Amino acid sequence: MGHQAINLRFYTYEFEEYHTLFLYEWLLVLANRLGIRTGTAVRTMASSGRFAESHGPLAHELGVDPPILVEFIVSEEEAEKLLGMIAAEDLQLSYTRHAVEHGRIGARA
Repeated sequence: MGHQAINLRFYTYEFEEYHTLFLYEWLLVLANRLGIRTGTAVRTMASSGRFAESHGPLAHELGVDPPILVEFIVSEEEAEKLLGMIAAEDLQLSYTRHAVEHGRIGARA
């Protein structure tokens, strides 16, 4: 029914910049250049980790940089290309990579 793919997620902050763009925008542009047309960037509710105390639900009201999740559903080859291009850049970026099944259901799928 579905197809095997890779779920590639990157974790950044809303106002983190790279090459004159916000980092989440830069990731979407980079993926688009590789022909990856299905990327999503969303502001998350809260985060934990290095700066957890400053990234809770009230972060935006306090003027703190909210966490952003950038996600792609891609082929293995696309994941390798995207990760390779990011690795060649001068930045630190956290990511996760998972095998997933994707597809469409419904009358117009």
